[in-house]
Amino acid sequence: MVTQKLLLMKLLLIFVVLFFASTDTTGNLTGVTSYYLSLNSQIQQEAREEVIQIISKQNMRSGLKDSFSCKTFEDLSSMSLLNFILKESLRLIPPAIAVFRRQANKDIKIGQFELKKGDLVNTHFIQSQANPSIFENPDKFDPYRWMNGKDSQYGFSFTPFSLGPRNCIGQYLAMIEGKCKLANFLLNNDILPNKSQQIGLEMKIIYGLSPDNLVYFKKR
Repeated sequence: MVTQKLLLMKLLLIFVVLFFASTDTTGNLTGVTSYYLSLNSQIQQEAREEVIQIISKQNMRSGLKDSFSCKTFEDLSSMSLLNFILKESLRLIPPAIAVFRRQANKDIKIGQFELKKGDLVNTHFIQSQANPSIFENPDKFDPYRWMNGKDSQYGFSFTPFSLGPRNCIGQYLAMIEGKCKLANFLLNNDILPNKSQQIGLEMKIIYGLSPDNLVYFKKR
């Protein structure tokens, strides 16, 4: 009986972690992206035109808004500008700004830093992703910087989902969810900035913008 209870508690904990890790971070991603799109109307319109062009190829008689619900993974993978927009939002404001601390298992020298066995080491994504020697005009929201296969060029400097054998297992799901939400937003609404609010950055469980009401959605 005790073993069964422990197993149920572990399963519940796994469910809670996966549920909140996948919904809260993806919600933060789409919120940040919506904010940047509200400030860049030209990029927003280009992204909207991309979504309309891709889903209109289905030639659904019921119209664009209904045909959106019939989109496929192939449709989502074709939304390259939407993918660049999400990546740029992750570069500027990643929900997770660092990895869990690691412990050096041997003495090692990295550049000018000497680490002893047992020292704790951490990596902050947000610093490398704002490095001007890697990303030109790092404070600018510029999704076009990702065009022409720049992913490989940025390499370990862009790590919102971490990298290596312990990277985020939900990163592909997060991007798919982000594309679905944003495509639906763009198809049905104009995204406008709420200029009455003072913008801030806040670290709670995850890192993001504050307050929550930074944009308006105007029905199209």
